[in-house]
Amino acid sequence: MKIQYTAIACIALLACAFVACDDDDSGESSGTNSYLPLKIGNYWEFVNIPEIGSNYTMRTEVTRVVSFNKNEYFELVNIQNSGAQTYRDTTYYRITQQGYVYTWRRGWTIEENPMRLYADDDDTWKYETNYDAEANITVNEIDDLELGDSKLDNCKSFSFDIEQWADEEHSIVLAPRIGFVQRLVGFGVSSRLVKASVNGKVYTF
Repeated sequence: MKIQYTAIACIALLACAFVACDDDDSGESSGTNSYLPLKIGNYWEFVNIPEIGSNYTMRTEVTRVVSFNKNEYFELVNIQNSGAQTYRDTTYYRITQQGYVYTWRRGWTIEENPMRLYADDDDTWKYETNYDAEANITVNEIDDLELGDSKLDNCKSFSFDIEQWADEEHSIVLAPRIGFVQRLVGFGVSSRLVKASVNGKVYTF
């Protein structure tokens, strides 16, 4: 159960939840969406950390807007390749004007609130998961985040922990105007961004 939750939670938050932070702003990526610019056609491509000796890759793409439970969501599809295995996963995201990010998946009974885009350094909160457990979130602001040959400023790391579980701890790092840039996990595959197309602009690292 712990491993299953880790895989589902990490993928969901990536579909999420990965890029230069100081590039010019655009309409779709300003305001509440700056740290998570969601628009149909935007995508993020990742490789594992460390990169030596593995052929793990993942691509997350915003594919469409759908309506569920009287809310509109962006559909984010993840395709992971690890050796000969390919995995496909879908998570639905919506962002409120207050910058609260809610995620939902088919089969879930409640929305989860894993990210708050306006959160400050050391902010914390809790939310009920769909796995009969409460998740604790801690935010850390990061400057000089190394990504390939680039260094990114004003990034935010959202760290997740369920106190009564083991091996599910992980964090998702977002960069302004770009979105997902890094995923770090205590158990499993950590990954970093190598290419993204966000609101018509392509970034490579």
